[in-house]
Amino acid sequence: MKRLFQGLCRGFSLIEVTLALGIVAFGVLAIVALLPTGLSLDRESSDETVAVNVLSALAADIANSSGRTNLSFLYGVSLEEVGVGSRFFDEEGRLLGASSDPSAVYKAVWSMRARDIPRGIPPQVSVQVRWPANAETPRGMVETMVDLVNHAATN
Repeated sequence: MKRLFQGLCRGFSLIEVTLALGIVAFGVLAIVALLPTGLSLDRESSDETVAVNVLSALAADIANSSGRTNLSFLYGVSLEEVGVGSRFFDEEGRLLGASSDPSAVYKAVWSMRARDIPRGIPPQVSVQVRWPANAETPRGMVETMVDLVNHAATN
């Protein structure tokens, strides 16, 4: 009889099962709590990647047109106009145009000062890409300076 009773006691007790379920539930809750943060960081990373791609394309377009013409090839940036100009882009970084569009996600802004324009070419152009495009306070921004004098001399 003793041998039969010992054979029936090989399973887990209710306390052991409850503790194991509690540990698993704690782990699952921790993962679920981190999910919104991870999704938010993923969205921010995607936004910044597209903005940097737009910034790079715009800066390259401005730099490659200096010395040859006063209008950039792809985006139509006038290198003769003093002041600030802008272009709007959709969520994938495609050009929408110079005027604000409701579907615009990114706004590229460049600026040139009057004292910066010897020989008809500004030595430096400040370029920024902001998102969201139509917000007063942007959620994000990337920027660069394009040095046209040195670039024009090497082309």
